[in-house]
Amino acid sequence: MKTTGATTPSFRYTDRAAWAQGVADKSKGRLSADEILKEATEADARKLKSAQGKKAFLAGKATYLGSSRSNKNFWDPAGNQKAIEAARGARYEHYINVKGPATIKAIDVDSAVTAQGKLTGGDLKNLAIYADHLRNEVAAATQVKSEVSFTGAWGSDRVTNDVNEYIGWLMEAVQHKSQA
Repeated sequence: MKTTGATTPSFRYTDRAAWAQGVADKSKGRLSADEILKEATEADARKLKSAQGKKAFLAGKATYLGSSRSNKNFWDPAGNQKAIEAARGARYEHYINVKGPATIKAIDVDSAVTAQGKLTGGDLKNLAIYADHLRNEVAAATQVKSEVSFTGAWGSDRVTNDVNEYIGWLMEAVQHKSQA
């Protein structure tokens, strides 16, 4: 029996500012909370851009050309249909090598909105691409694993194991941001 979202999250989302301050305190002055928050935001942006690039590749809109030492991915918008078809067929293979249950963790909704805004100058429509990417990852993992858990959050008080609920939160946040 395949269950999606049946397990308890393996991690807990917390207030990012409090977390950054705690790390800064432990660094004994080597790092500031602002530096830690900046790096965390940049990491969210890289993760979001990578997910959107992978989704574009699998949709036939880009071909992955590799990455640099600075973790920047390079995509060719022309696409290579043969490579795309092979990647679509093998999407689940990553999860075959995962020991135990497959765990898919989404970027916190607020962090995703902030990261997308920085990537596109405030245009949030590409968050729908990230949402599709997450839904497809859960589907791919479910093909080969008997137990798949998804965890997403909106702040420190709203955590879900349902990918569709998370996507709803993401779209709600986009709507609120665009109305502001």
